[in-house]
Amino acid sequence: MGYPYSQVTRGHKKPCPPYILIFLAYIIISCQLIYFSRRRTDLAFKPAFFLFGAFIFGCGITHAIGILVIWRPELAAIGQLAAGVAHEINNPIAYVSANLANLAEYIDDMFTIITITKSGSK
Repeated sequence: MGYPYSQVTRGHKKPCPPYILIFLAYIIISCQLIYFSRRRTDLAFKPAFFLFGAFIFGCGITHAIGILVIWRPELAAIGQLAAGVAHEINNPIAYVSANLANLAEYIDDMFTIITITKSGSK
């Protein structure tokens, strides 16, 4: 299975130049948005510009990580390991959060039974 963003040069996989340019474009656009939002005093939604610039910067970082994974395939294995660990942490949390409503119903039923039992024994 080949890498989607690579070309083979002398047996080594290197990123295609357009993907490096895309990374640089993301970084430049995000820096310009943050610069623009800091310089202008009349912006109504200044935090939104700053957050959008940070989001675009994060998109650029994901492109940079994709380029690094092409150059160093062992980084992909580390990413898969991190994803597996996150998945193992998320599964129990998702199970508990999905069953909290059922737990609340069971506790309410238990207190109802306890109340009925106490009132019947008096």
